[in-house]
Amino acid sequence: MLEKEEKDLEHSFTRIFALGLGLLFLGQQSKVEASLEVIKCLENQSMASFVSLVMETCAYAGSGNVLKI
Repeated sequence: MLEKEEKDLEHSFTRIFALGLGLLFLGQQSKVEASLEVIKCLENQSMASFVSLVMETCAYAGSGNVLKI
């Protein structure tokens, strides 16, 4: 996913890959922070922001931490 062309990142499966990555951190809370820093290095900023949002949402889902959610 990191080496795809711009037009390939607009495919609908790209969002599913982001969800899959987010589900790896489901309920893990602060363990996602290192991966979020890596995601910030993506060239496509719209994709980076979407993946960051999904990962952080999944990581803090069900935690009760209303400031993060």
